[in-house]
Amino acid sequence: MKKNIFILSIMVMIVSVFTGCSSFKSKKISNSEDIAAIMENVAAHFPNDNLLHIDITADDHLSDKLGMIQVFYYDNNKVYLQTYIADLSNWGDPSKSPFHGIKNDAEKPNRLKKASDFNFDNVQELVNKAIAFIEENTDEFEGFKLYSIEQGSKSNGEMETEFVLNATKKGEGTTREGRNIVTTYYEFEFVANEQGEVIYQE
Repeated sequence: MKKNIFILSIMVMIVSVFTGCSSFKSKKISNSEDIAAIMENVAAHFPNDNLLHIDITADDHLSDKLGMIQVFYYDNNKVYLQTYIADLSNWGDPSKSPFHGIKNDAEKPNRLKKASDFNFDNVQELVNKAIAFIEENTDEFEGFKLYSIEQGSKSNGEMETEFVLNATKKGEGTTREGRNIVTTYYEFEFVANEQGEVIYQE
């Protein structure tokens, strides 16, 4: 568990309106139907079987609304990253990435996947198992939100899922520091295998 500080600045903001796929901004990454719709977007943008890792993140630390999708894929013997920003409703330009690389050619058949191979259908079940685990060990926390969930292929071809739940501590509330509202939140990291077994990462 990690303790963090979330600061919300109070200010007047000018919001630009973008067209196309704007509905994804309201999708919840903890909802199985919503995340299925998010993955349809990914599949449409990445039709080939060259994907390595997908990371889906909320728009802030105490929210589960979609903020960003990061897709790592393999092309011309290099790993590339392309990011979808929900606020902008579009995919950014790809860039080379040092993460989730393939060590040797023998790994390629197991590592390279299609978008349909990534399965987040059990996201609600994973979140419920994780919350149950936390509450079995302590009753200090509340307001659990799925902040991020990511899935990638291992060298043996199996898919591994990692996700982060954030929560607040009961009775702590928020404080105001000048123009900022400050909230302390607590981060819980978990790993799940293809069988849906959830393991807490200390």
